[in-house]
Formats: sequence, C-alpha cells, structure tokens
Amino acid sequence: MLLRKFAAAILSLALLCCLLPVTPAAAADMPQDVQEQFSSHVYVDPDTGLRIPYRLYIPESTNSNGEYAFLLFLHGAGERGADNQSQIRANSNILTRIVNNSDPEQNCIILAPQCPSDEPDKQRKWVDTPWENGSYSVDSIPQSEPMQAVMKIIEDLCSDRRNTPIDKSRMYIAGISMGGYGTWDTIIRNPDMFAAAIPVCGAGDPSKAELIKDVPIWAFHCADDGTVPVSGSRDMYNALKTVNGKITYTEYETGGHFAWEPAFNEPELLNWLFAQKKVWDIQSVSNPEPIAVPYGTSFNDLSLPDAITVQLDNGDSLDIAVEWSAQDAAGNTYNGNRAGTYTLTGALSTSEAGNPQNLAASIQVTVVAQPVTPGDVDGNGYVDIIDVMGACRILARRSTGIKPTDKEMARADMDGDDDVDITDVMSICRIIARQA
Repeated sequence: MLLRKFAAAILSLALLCCLLPVTPAAAADMPQDVQEQFSSHVYVDPDTGLRIPYRLYIPESTNSNGEYAFLLFLHGAGERGADNQSQIRANSNILTRIVNNSDPEQNCIILAPQCPSDEPDKQRKWVDTPWENGSYSVDSIPQSEPMQAVMKIIEDLCSDRRNTPIDKSRMYIAGISMGGYGTWDTIIRNPDMFAAAIPVCGAGDPSKAELIKDVPIWAFHCADDGTVPVSGSRDMYNALKTVNGKITYTEYETGGHFAWEPAFNEPELLNWLFAQKKVWDIQSVSNPEPIAVPYGTSFNDLSLPDAITVQLDNGDSLDIAVEWSAQDAAGNTYNGNRAGTYTLTGALSTSEAGNPQNLAASIQVTVVAQPVTPGDVDGNGYVDIIDVMGACRILARRSTGIKPTDKEMARADMDGDDDVDITDVMSICRIIARQA
C-alpha cells in the first residue's frame, strides 16, 4: 500500500514536470557584466499612468556619422513583470552579441522595455490577441497600452539629440514569441519607422502585407511550435511574397517554442541587420540665399555651398551634398564677364535620401556690372592713347560688318547713339587732351 502511494506520488510529480516550460540547454542568461552595461529606467505614461520599466544600452562610440543605430527588443510572455531585469537576462543572446561586438557600425542603442504582468481585470501583452490563434486583424484591436507607452519612450529618445542621437535611417526592431507578435504589429502600425525587423515565432496580419513590403524582414519559427502556431509566420511570409516584399523566412524543423535560440545564433544575422538602412525621400528643398559677386568672378570662384538642407518625407531635415552646374535654369551658361542674374541649378546627392520627384537645388547669382569709365576702352581704369587705338580697331571692324560687343559699346560709345564711330574716337582724344 505504501509502495503504491509512493509510486503515485512519483507519477504525479513527473506529470507536473511535463507541464512546466522547459528551456533548452543552449539558453544561457545574459552574462552579468553585459547586464551591468544596461542602465535602469521606469517610464510612466502620462495618458494612462501605466509604468513601463526599461533597460537602455548606449555604446561608447557612435557610428561614422556621429549617431547611433537603434534596436527595440520586445521580450516574450515569460519575462513580463516589474523587476526590470528578466527582459534582458533571458532569451536575449542577440543583445549579448551586439554589446560584445567591437565594430561601431554593428553596435547600437538598445531599448529593452518590460511589459507589466497581468492584472486581475486585465491581461498585459504587446498585442492584445490570443497567441494560440496565430494570424489576426490589426483593424480589430487598438494598439496595446504597453506598446503605446513604448512608442512614447522611443519618441523621447529620438528627441534627445544630446544624449541619444539616434540615426533614424537605422532603427531596428526584434522580438520573440509575444514580442514576435509585437514586432509584426509595430511595423504594420508604423511602416515607415524601422529599417529592418526580426520577428521570431510570432504572428501578424497578412492583409497588411502591402504596407510593409518595403521593410526588410527576417522571420523565424519552428515547425513544431506548440505555443504559437507556425502558420502565423507562414501566413506573413506568403502574403509578403505575393506583394514582392523584402522577406526572408527561416523555419526550423524542430525546436518547439524556442526558435530564438538558433535564430539569434545565425552567423549572418547581425551582418544582415546592420546592413539595412532606411532611405527617406526628399519632399522639398531649402535653397540658399541669393549672392552677388564682382564682375569677372569665374564659376569656380563662386564659393557655392557644398551641401544644402532638404526636408524628408518623415518630417526630418537633412543636409545633403549638391553638385552645381554652370548652366542656369534657362539654359544660359554662367559668364562672370557678363553682368546679370543667373539662376544656377544643383543636382542633389541620392546617397542618403531618395529623390523620386527629381528635385534640384537652385541659387541666384548676380554678377555686378563693372563701373564703366567713358573712353576706357581696355578697362584698365584710365583713358590714354591705347584706348584711342582700341576705339579705332572697333571702328575698323564695324566697316567689315562686325558689330561692337556690349562691353565695347559701354566704354567706347561716347555720345550714346548705340554706335562707335569717328565722333567717339575724337571724344576720347579730347579726354586725353584735358588730362594733359
């Protein structure tokens, strides 16, 4: 009898163990020295009062343009709470790889918020949809309160240019399980925000594939996932392939609900992630102020700006390189020896922004007319016998049908009759005589 009770107890204990989640042996906590590089913060949503603990990692060095790339990491359901530690300690090998990476171009600010635990009257999730259902309709549910708060944290970080100068062209998002749902949901609701996404064992709304077809995505799932059906990732992959989306999908045959273990150890994952860069389109151009230059200034001596400010379709401004042309908008070539106003055009560089409208820069350049001394035919500042000879040459050409140039007319037409003749030559001689 006692033996049967003991056996029953052992069996009950074994069954209980089978019902507990099992973490694969490969799942290692983030090393303590890496955890300590994440500062601790708490955000209180001013609209809802919801408290969101979050950890923030800021690299020592910015990238080559003086800014930081950015990664939002959304944890799974098991890391919910208020300890502000679980979300980076567990299942976060991708974060450890980034922090330990010595290449500043493959390092970034990391925001790791912690979703609060369920409350008696409310479940707390990154996305308010049942995980076991797979794909869902974004239109049928509002953005969850925790994700609303996270988006406000991101807005604050992007606004703090002194402490967190984030490169908005290199903002990334990754998440596992509940966070995989959050990743799909966030890029669908904000299709222009992120340069790349890594949703792991999550699900999204396939009907919104058109919205995110230009977002590079590398999705992961295990075929034998018993918690979040693999159909969630397959649905998104198929929908995105239909619209020629930038989707890469890796499906592991086994692994259960732990696809992040092999996913975050993919050798090329970080190379792929940090190679992605969002290119915003130029919406308008802030042209430089008009300039005036002395007569005789060559095109190469104009000191035109090397860069100008443009407005992008994400609302930001950007200084981009411009290459000026000596030909103005009307097709006239700039001539520093011809007084007048030229509207020069400049081709905008597309290395940092798209230009589907083929917008160009422009600047007005006015060549100031050189002060004219009547009779100073050679323009050396005084009248002498050389000018008489110059006027005679003009007169000689006139007899062959060659008309005087505007410059010659301005200097040699002494009587203002729009011609250079012997009367003008005599007037120049009289000026010389008076000078004597």
